[in-house]
Parts: sequence; C-alpha cells; structure tokens
Amino acid sequence: MVGLASPVSCSTTIASELATDCRRRSPELRGPETYTGKDLLTAHKGMNIREQEYIAAIDDVLSAMEKHGARQPERDDVVAILYSLKGQVIRV
Repeated sequence: MVGLASPVSCSTTIASELATDCRRRSPELRGPETYTGKDLLTAHKGMNIREQEYIAAIDDVLSAMEKHGARQPERDDVVAILYSLKGQVIRV
C-alpha cells in the first residue's frame, strides 16, 4: 500500500499551495493565474490516500491558516472546498 510519505510535509505543501493560490488571485498581486498542472484525480491516482490521512492534512492546513491569522469564515470556506474534493483524492 502506498500512502503519504510524510503527512506533515504533505499538509505543509497543501497550506503553502493554498496561500500561494490566494496570493495569485489577489488583484494587488496580479492574479488570477491559470493552473496548468495535473487535475486532482490524476495527481492522486494510485497513492491510496486514506480518509484519516486526508482529514489529518485538512487539520494541518487549518492550523497553519489559524497560525497565519486567517479568519474563521475563510477557514470554513477552505474546509468546504477540501471536503468537496475528497472524492478525487481518497482511495483513487
């Protein structure tokens, strides 16, 4: 079974990518930009990520957002988005 090599580094990467995405979309920082990478299903196919790993990554993302001063409404939005995408990440 292939799982996440390091849940901490994975969630740190996710938090970093979310922050980068927010900066890209910020009008002050010349956003939005077009994403040209793999779609979620293709990127995660064969990784056999378990739901517990996904939830742990979400928790880490939320902790990072809180640490960096994200308000509750924004954190709630991120949770909703990440939950809506779990079918493209978990056990695919």
